[in-house]
Amino acid sequence: MNKHEKFRYISKRVALIRRIFQCIFWAVIIIELILFLKGIGSIWSVVMLLLLFIAFNVIWWIWIVKPYKWCEVMSERILNGYVMKDSSDDDYLYLSPMNELQTRKMIKVMNGPHVVDLNKRQAQYLALQNQIQSAFSI
Repeated sequence: MNKHEKFRYISKRVALIRRIFQCIFWAVIIIELILFLKGIGSIWSVVMLLLLFIAFNVIWWIWIVKPYKWCEVMSERILNGYVMKDSSDDDYLYLSPMNELQTRKMIKVMNGPHVVDLNKRQAQYLALQNQIQSAFSI
């Protein structure tokens, strides 16, 4: 993997930024802990930094990781031809406004009468094929 491929995707870049923030948090927490052990700092600064670190990770999970994973799952379903209900409700989370437009357009196309008709024809064809195969296997 060359140097440019490593950070080709935004998800890799965001993960790197998170790792950098986590390292900075841990460094500051360790420094505060050392200062506390030497009698210079207070335990409250260590506790507050730990709570801030935990809050950062919880917020990261709820606002970034969870919606991103959901978006990947929904994109995979659309690419696999899974027919979805119309996304007129606002229960969905999107990566960007353009991603929302793309997803809504793909759902509209996948739910179109032409695709549904093709799916029905494919099902009828498979049923007929199974009947013919069972007739020849007797």
